Amino acid sequence: MNRLLLVFLLVLVFLGIGTSAEAAQNSYSLWFINYWNNMELEGAPVASASSGVIDHYWKGSPAAGVKSDKWSAQWTSYVYFEPGTYRIVTQNDDGVRVFLGDKHVIVDWNIHGVVTNEVVVSLTGGTYSMAVDFFEHVGQAVLQVGWQRIGPPKPGMPDVTVIASQPPAPPPPPPSQNAWFATYWNNTSLSGTPALSRYETAVNYDWGWGSPAPGLVAPDYFSARWTRTVYFNAGTYRFTTDSDDGIRVYIDGNLVIDNWTVHALQRNTADVALQAGNHTIVVEYFEQTRLAVARFWW
Repeated sequence: MNRLLLVFLLVLVFLGIGTSAEAAQNSYSLWFINYWNNMELEGAPVASASSGVIDHYWKGSPAAGVKSDKWSAQWTSYVYFEPGTYRIVTQNDDGVRVFLGDKHVIVDWNIHGVVTNEVVVSLTGGTYSMAVDFFEHVGQAVLQVGWQRIGPPKPGMPDVTVIASQPPAPPPPPPSQNAWFATYWNNTSLSGTPALSRYETAVNYDWGWGSPAPGLVAPDYFSARWTRTVYFNAGTYRFTTDSDDGIRVYIDGNLVIDNWTVHALQRNTADVALQAGNHTIVVEYFEQTRLAVARFWW
């Protein structure tokens, strides 16, 4: 009988339904996941899975049968919380929504690079239904969800009361419709927290031995991504890059130039037929050491 009781308690801890404050402060649970090949969780899911924690960084498809870009997913679970005040935090690229009980506590349903969302919620305690919606546009995809008990519940407040929040500041408006949204990282894999994000008028740089932003971005071992939507008349266009080191170009999510290698200054071209309309261009680049050049035009 004691052995059966021990097994039962271990199962409860795994499911996040423990009774200690320590169990209530971690972010682990048994999450059930559904995936859709659209950005609005519409129609029948194309794949399902489960996990014990929401801590993901994808460079491609998140699951068999799911596209690398323009997909969405939902994580659902029942989670036990001790009575208390909790800080709930997400890091996400792109959109995220967090439901706790019957309330939205975080809503950031937007296209952007990696941002942090934070909210503080007062809970009377118990087992709560919880859901996390996410969508990915193009490029990398990041989703982390966690929480921590930071104090007792606020007296006299209804259950699941949001008492403070720190939504991410929206990026400044672009200086013109021709601007590129640029993001820089202090690594060569476009991963983790960006060192700098800003709008730029062109991808036309010869940094030499220097940095794109002294004091923020290192002169070596950095990477960057530029994104822009451009209207094209119907026709075939030649896209060209000069790079030292790696560079790649996506048009509407399709890889058209791929020279993701360490090399001295090289030129790459691609002829692409486009229909009339708006098209999304993404240019990715990394610098290893010594001279750094990144240019793109059509």
